[in-house]
Amino acid sequence: MTDIDNPTAVGDEPAALQIDRLAKFIIDKVPGEPSESEGAVDCAIRLLQQMVDERRSRGVRLPPPDDGDTVLQEAERVVNGPRRVEYGGVLESFEKIAAKWSVTLGVEVTAEQVGLCMIDLKTVRALQGWHRDSYVDIAGYARCVELMQDER
Repeated sequence: MTDIDNPTAVGDEPAALQIDRLAKFIIDKVPGEPSESEGAVDCAIRLLQQMVDERRSRGVRLPPPDDGDTVLQEAERVVNGPRRVEYGGVLESFEKIAAKWSVTLGVEVTAEQVGLCMIDLKTVRALQGWHRDSYVDIAGYARCVELMQDER
């Protein structure tokens, strides 16, 4: 999870709202900046990341990513939030990954197997010690497998 994926990356307002607000400002008010939303969003993310880095260099502690949510609540927010908009439907996305992995591995891989393999990857990382984001990701991938069943 990058700093900008942190729902409260800069201040108390969720990062997604900060990015949207900053992108709108860039589009509306900044001469010479990208006029299309994708370019403005990229610019907003870059600027917010610079703010996070600058605060961190001064030793400012940033709020924790969970904002009081449980691991499961955060996973649900991540799966159904900006990533869903960015990557599209879960089934379509995981089917594309499965097709690529099938070529790479030389065996047929299903979308559900992609989800299970990602859970395995995160489980191995979690064995190295407590990292909340690993558990959020495990829950998120389990939710993705469930969503794929709903989309079928």
